[in-house]
Amino acid sequence: MHGRTLSPRGIADTAPRAGARGLFAKLWRDSCLCPRSTPSAPVEVRKVDASLIFSSILSLCLYNVVIKNFPDKLILIFWVNLFSYLCFLGIYFVKVFILDHDARAIHELIFDYTFQDIPLYLLIAFSFLGYMIISEKLLNDYDLSLVIPISQLGILLASAGYILLGDPFEWSLIFGLVVLCTGTFIVSLSSTSQTPNESFFLRFMKIPRRLLVLAIIQALLFVVSSMTNYLGTKETPHTEAIMYSMRDLHMGPISFHSAFYFNIGQQFFSVIVSTIYILFRKNYREALFVPIQSGIKYLLMAVFAYVIGELAYFIAFMITKETTLLLALDNLSIPMTLIFSFFILKEGLDRDKITGSSLIVLGGTIAVL
Repeated sequence: MHGRTLSPRGIADTAPRAGARGLFAKLWRDSCLCPRSTPSAPVEVRKVDASLIFSSILSLCLYNVVIKNFPDKLILIFWVNLFSYLCFLGIYFVKVFILDHDARAIHELIFDYTFQDIPLYLLIAFSFLGYMIISEKLLNDYDLSLVIPISQLGILLASAGYILLGDPFEWSLIFGLVVLCTGTFIVSLSSTSQTPNESFFLRFMKIPRRLLVLAIIQALLFVVSSMTNYLGTKETPHTEAIMYSMRDLHMGPISFHSAFYFNIGQQFFSVIVSTIYILFRKNYREALFVPIQSGIKYLLMAVFAYVIGELAYFIAFMITKETTLLLALDNLSIPMTLIFSFFILKEGLDRDKITGSSLIVLGGTIAVL
């Protein structure tokens, strides 16, 4: 990493002697500072991994419920992204000024964490904008308990992308992909009306093509964003070769960062790109301040849930070497979403949703374990 080059601070040596609070505090400091993944962690750290991912999933499920309840979803997502960026900036300044007493913090924020990796940040920003647009269309037209399981296809494809960039390959990924795609197909059947003795083929033909197209586009956008994040935060022989090629092409200063610092840079450009898009569209421009004027409680809940969820995931992402393990744990978001949707949004749970979601969880787990 250009600028400060820091090494891991020996989590494996100190974690067994630390209490739960001390371990979490150390992991927080180290995960935000370390530019590269740490060696294999002890059992205590892996338990923290699982706890962080569970907290992240719970928070992001709450975030999805809030978004689903709000009429102007894209505008709310924009404000959440803006305020979460400000929150992460606040965390950054607290850490560097109060904890580290770093006099070069502003210089590093501008030149190291914002104006480096601009091609990667812009790629993520445009992918994020497309993902926002597709998510709004899906959530406006379909149940959350249908949208979230189908979107899991993007997470599995991202795990395949991680393997291409350096994670170890297992043949179980192919088998898991088949199981997950089967589950996605079954879940999508819940969007159709069912008549007695109707074959699966006829029900498949009744699935809205718009749903399939939007789901595939959303998955591809997620893959682009996830692989770009991986490229900028994980040092493997593959990612180092790609980054070297980008430097050789004179695409600007390119370097590896930790997930926390990389997020600060990419969120800055995501805010800029999404702001330009919203101001360009008249209907969004006219509704820009609706979340602040009449939906402030939704906005605050969404920002809080999103920041907590993302922060927990970043810490887990940096303290583990087994990135695909996080994706396996992330499959828990599906049953939790079904529960949230049933009890909070009052969405129905039919056999297709339950069966398909179970297969998606099984397929995703098989693929990445």
